[in-house]
Amino acid sequence: MGGTVTITTECYIDEGSLNRQYSEILNTHDALPRPNTAQSMFLTLNKIESPSIYWGYSILGMYWRTVMQTFYDENMLRTPPPFLKAVVGLERNTALTGTMEEQVSNVEFLKVGSCFFIPLNSTGVAFTKNRYCNTTSITELAESPDHPATFERPMPAIWRAIAVLGKAAWFTTMADLGQDSDSMLNMLARPELLENLTPDMARANHTLKKKFRYGVDCYGDLLIYQHGFDKTQFPGVELRVDQSVIAANYLCQVPQLKSPGNLIISVLVADLVLLQAIWKIFVLLVDRFCIKSTEEARYSASCTPAIEVTKAPEDYKSVAGQEPEVIPIDDERSFRT
Repeated sequence: MGGTVTITTECYIDEGSLNRQYSEILNTHDALPRPNTAQSMFLTLNKIESPSIYWGYSILGMYWRTVMQTFYDENMLRTPPPFLKAVVGLERNTALTGTMEEQVSNVEFLKVGSCFFIPLNSTGVAFTKNRYCNTTSITELAESPDHPATFERPMPAIWRAIAVLGKAAWFTTMADLGQDSDSMLNMLARPELLENLTPDMARANHTLKKKFRYGVDCYGDLLIYQHGFDKTQFPGVELRVDQSVIAANYLCQVPQLKSPGNLIISVLVADLVLLQAIWKIFVLLVDRFCIKSTEEARYSASCTPAIEVTKAPEDYKSVAGQEPEVIPIDDERSFRT
């Protein structure tokens, strides 16, 4: 339990052999749902609007469980279990001949590019970097004798299911990216080819044990198909691959020269703001160091005499060389000038 299917897709924009722009898309499919993560790995997944992708999703789900169950059962047949884990890499077999229909229908459409089955040693520690598959042919691996003493072609029972699982991952990703052409037919978009891909779906579903059926029988709207495709039983289903567009939104700044009028206004506004700031700083400095530190500078000249004459009848000052006019009032100690 816990296996994953990782699909790596390399795309490029063909602008000449010396100027290709590459990008890589990485998908990881795990039939066991993980908490707080999206359950779908595909851009579109709707069994009515995109039945081809949904059929690919169903094949992926069914054969993922079949491979996991077979790997588990094959290990439990022996004591101790021979393998802790396995890593298998599949890639397109470009050596096939014949029409494109014959190539995609061939079990050898994908070949084994890498194959690692990791055993445990006598102390229970996993070995690393063990390569056991000495052939790239899925047919040869599936038809090899199951001999526990030789590991060059291990677990022949899993390879047929791995071939279907690999094709499902390949063509579902291609359909999700809108790829179906004469140079690469998509098996999910052609009824005859889809029938060729799913003849054992019912048998795989029937042999799937309870512990590996999680999400098969009840998974909301994503209930997977449990039998092979038969175009006579799906008369209203239109298999197709819709065009997909990969887009990215981003912001960029393109430098542009301002017009003479905007440039003059911008300079004037900036100068005025600078002058205003200088004036404010000047006023604050004068107020702080000149006005606030001098008692006499707080008042105007016309108000100064009235404030200075306060102490006694004979204690007053003249202003501008003139004697002040003294007007007595009730309090003989108070004067008003």
